[in-house]
Amino acid sequence: MNAHTGTMETSTKRTAPAVSGCSPGARSRCASVLFPVTLFAEPNAVSSRPVRKLRRGEFVEIVAERGQFFMVRDRSGDIGFVGRRAVAIREPAGPISCELREAPKRTRSTRSHPDYAGFGERLAAILLDGLIVALLSVVPASVIGFIVLTATYPSDQLYATEQQAADAVGVGMGAAILVWCVIWWGYVWIGTALGGTWGKRLVGLRVVRISDRQPPGFGLALARTLLVWLISYPLGGLWIIWDGKKQALYDKGPGTVVVRV
Repeated sequence: MNAHTGTMETSTKRTAPAVSGCSPGARSRCASVLFPVTLFAEPNAVSSRPVRKLRRGEFVEIVAERGQFFMVRDRSGDIGFVGRRAVAIREPAGPISCELREAPKRTRSTRSHPDYAGFGERLAAILLDGLIVALLSVVPASVIGFIVLTATYPSDQLYATEQQAADAVGVGMGAAILVWCVIWWGYVWIGTALGGTWGKRLVGLRVVRISDRQPPGFGLALARTLLVWLISYPLGGLWIIWDGKKQALYDKGPGTVVVRV
């Protein structure tokens, strides 16, 4: 109101809505929209005028707070209110350094759980693990196998029968295979407990708990490794192809899943 003319004066400048109770901070903050939500001109969504729709993944700048609502500015300069639960706050930024990017467009190739490792990736990790275990066990298995073979071979080698020689070789080979199994079992158990064997890590995979995405630990890893022995890789691994979370059968009981990192 002009005190001299008695007429109303309007401003053409675009300003943020005046809201009592807002407490703007000294530094603005960036946030991303968690799900599609309407930006309203006032905190009361029932009686307030909608400004526009915000898309999931869109970045906004928080300029003030009021109760359960944030006053935000989008990339086009529109200002309004959204509920606190609708956005996730990012690292603090200066008043003008918050980069407001456009929400990524969804395509047909976008999956609801893109981080679950598929059958091919896990098969590649298993093949790498087999090669690693073979390299780790070749020396101890050969040494122990030779020692057992020497101990079981008849002392009078000149008069040993063909059957006696075959038995001694069989015992030696059996000892070597047993050593290989022990090394393989310990390798898988310890590797799984720590979040993934060397083969999985080379492929870029990790074994985690579904509940909190942390390494399984030795208890769950022990159960998972025992199930691998009982169910076997081929039978349990084929379940990955049609499972929603790409779990093998031996992942179901311990509650684990293999993810990309």
